[in-house]
Amino acid sequence: MMMASGHVLNVLTRIVATCVVSILFVACAQTPDQAAERTAKNLAASTLRTFKNMEEFEEYRARLREAAQEHDVWWAATIRGNETRTLFATNETSPCNAAIEDCIGGEVSEVAVTAAKISKRSSITNNQEADVDEGDIVKQYGRFLIVLQDGRLFSVDTGATVGELRLADRIDVYSSANTGTWYDELLVHGNNLIVTGFNYMEDASEINVITIGDAGELDFQARYYIESEDYYSGNNYASRLVRGRFVVYTPLYLADTPTDEPLHIPRIRRWTPDEGFSQWQPLFSITDVYRPIQPTLTPTLHVISVCRIKVEQTFGCDSRGVVGPAHREVYVSSDNVYLWLTSDHDEWAHGNAGTDSCPEAADLYRYPARRSTVFQLPVESARVRAAHTMGAPYDQFAFDERDDSLLALLVRSPRDCYLDGVLPMMFTSLPLSFFSTAPQPLDANRYAPLTNATGDNLTSRFTKDHVIYGAGEGRWYRWRDEQRDTSGEIVAVPLSRPSRLERLRTSHMIDRLEVLGDHAVAFGAQGKSNLGVSTIWLERHSAIADTLVLPEIAQSEGRSHAFNSLVDDRGEGLFGLPTTDESRLRYWNHVSDVQFFATDAQLRMRTLGELAGQVSLNKGYECEVSCIDWYGNARPIFIEGRVFALTGSELIEGQRYAAGMAEMGRLQLTGTPQRERPNPAH
Repeated sequence: MMMASGHVLNVLTRIVATCVVSILFVACAQTPDQAAERTAKNLAASTLRTFKNMEEFEEYRARLREAAQEHDVWWAATIRGNETRTLFATNETSPCNAAIEDCIGGEVSEVAVTAAKISKRSSITNNQEADVDEGDIVKQYGRFLIVLQDGRLFSVDTGATVGELRLADRIDVYSSANTGTWYDELLVHGNNLIVTGFNYMEDASEINVITIGDAGELDFQARYYIESEDYYSGNNYASRLVRGRFVVYTPLYLADTPTDEPLHIPRIRRWTPDEGFSQWQPLFSITDVYRPIQPTLTPTLHVISVCRIKVEQTFGCDSRGVVGPAHREVYVSSDNVYLWLTSDHDEWAHGNAGTDSCPEAADLYRYPARRSTVFQLPVESARVRAAHTMGAPYDQFAFDERDDSLLALLVRSPRDCYLDGVLPMMFTSLPLSFFSTAPQPLDANRYAPLTNATGDNLTSRFTKDHVIYGAGEGRWYRWRDEQRDTSGEIVAVPLSRPSRLERLRTSHMIDRLEVLGDHAVAFGAQGKSNLGVSTIWLERHSAIADTLVLPEIAQSEGRSHAFNSLVDDRGEGLFGLPTTDESRLRYWNHVSDVQFFATDAQLRMRTLGELAGQVSLNKGYECEVSCIDWYGNARPIFIEGRVFALTGSELIEGQRYAAGMAEMGRLQLTGTPQRERPNPAH
């Protein structure tokens, strides 16, 4: 609310007078959150440096505990006594920053990576970066499609011609039906399949190595456990493959670590069918952990591991840790891992402080923004640099590294109030040369204010020349008020001139944006039960090129990997998305259909129809582990002129004709594989 200048002067006079009078007794008091932040600043370093030794780290922990108790931080109530506990294994002379056999001892030929006999492999995943493969539930190896589902790998031979689908092999990734692991992500390197999951019994991220042969046969090699908290994110992915290196993110919430028992975190150990478990060993040394350079009383240890996977070498990792606030976004380019850390809304909140919604009519750009820091961790170097920033990316798609700069689309969240349905947006281009071991704040004039996004679910993508964004309600829109306006707005921001942004109105919400060649496509709810699809032209002037409406249809998967597209040199395209009709609301394991669309060079669309999913598990098949598909269970797949759809436990092949999409073959993954043998993973 704006006040007259005289009123403002009177208010300031009263505040000053109050402080002057108070000096007779005590200095003008700080609010509890200001006092807590000031204490936290005393725990933060001004430059990037690692802990010198365990004594220095334990001193930091002790001061952190005292500060948390002094300011009634939520986790301080769990502290029992003032004892000092070991967080890391103290054997600092043998960190696992070389091959893992140096830490575990003995030969590890069982997990040696052999040369791939089938070298041609293309990614079938809707990756953010063309040369950075992301962990998904389906990957390609030669003519084989490998599906991760129910804690198992299914090897499907697609055959030499259309419709020749065969189940070549199936293997359990898990050790037993009693394991507490959820398996989420699959990557392929050479003839090695790498499956990442989180094991709640071990409190560890689990990395499994399975080899695949010329006939699609699967053989279990080794399982690794890295102690961490759950890496799961509703949007992002924990594992990536960058130039033959496996990159994985594993957090540890320091505020949650108990103080009544010693902990040795993070550590690593291995299991193989022949040798069983190895001893726990340190993943890295405390001298690989960087002190916090941001004020925080609820710190997290963010660990990035880059693991070597080379011919005739074993699975060995170089790991680095950064201590900072819990809220994070991770983006991986072909050269660097970026970790953007931002204080949470209630980082300094006490009682009701900081919990109020921002005033509806307020100019949110006048409110102090939340402070943040972005770290740059090169994939092939141990060097870590950083820059102090403000605001936060909504997810990993708000980043892009190009032309020696890190581009970022940021939500300028106010420090002292909560946003409610309105997201103040801004854009920045941060030169890579600005990153430093003595981080400096990025100048305010480096942030370009943008049009606010209105909605609860922000979606954005970087394209060839633009960054685009919009907001909707996600895929669960069917519970909204039937009378509510479901129109939407897409903001197209030219990367060369952000001030010349364009606002594009649509007849549907903006629940999903995806890249389509040099252009884009948007999906969102229209009305109570329809799905709107719009192509977005992004050349010279931006425009909505075409819109289709699918009645009684909704998108059924929210993750980026659910979408996939194929665009040829003429600009003509094919894309697909999992959908469901209103009569069968998808919830986790419900089977989706996959809807296909075609576009011409002007982005005019037509529907090709769907490859429909069915619920038809083979008799005798039973899911034992990881039976909820947190990452979804449906994908459109395009490989070498052929079209497939994964829908639940079925793989369907389609053929595109002038009239639409025809089903050519269907394979039930729960059937009997051609290779029958005892499962060596047990």
